[in-house]
Amino acid sequence: MDNAVYVGLSRQMVLRRELDIIANNVANADTVGFKVESLMAKTEAAAPASNDGAPRPVKFVLDAGVARDFGQGGLFTTGSDLDLGIEGEGFFEVLTDDGPRYTRDGRFRLDELGRITTQGGQAVAGDGGGEIVINPEDGKVTIAK
Repeated sequence: MDNAVYVGLSRQMVLRRELDIIANNVANADTVGFKVESLMAKTEAAAPASNDGAPRPVKFVLDAGVARDFGQGGLFTTGSDLDLGIEGEGFFEVLTDDGPRYTRDGRFRLDELGRITTQGGQAVAGDGGGEIVINPEDGKVTIAK
């Protein structure tokens, strides 16, 4: 096969991956806490596939991974006492069976045990790394800056 075909095919494969990433971004445009992704591409020099006088080395396009934009999203008031937003850098720590995980989705609720949890039921960790438990007899929850 001709070197130009291989180079063109390498670019087409990267473009297909980029289209998949863009489709994922569009599908998650309304997902709370979603961070936009973009493709990182690179070129890699390799020996020509055929010795037909092609320049040495031939440069192929490769998928070098995905980058996430961790920039500040929009903050708005929801009216829920446990909905929180992070202004600037940082994440909420969530306790899971597989260890701690991190999120910027601040839509929290109280479970039947009085723990602050995510919408999926994972406990939110406090400063010491343990679960945050609220006693309902203490009154309304208020959260300071």
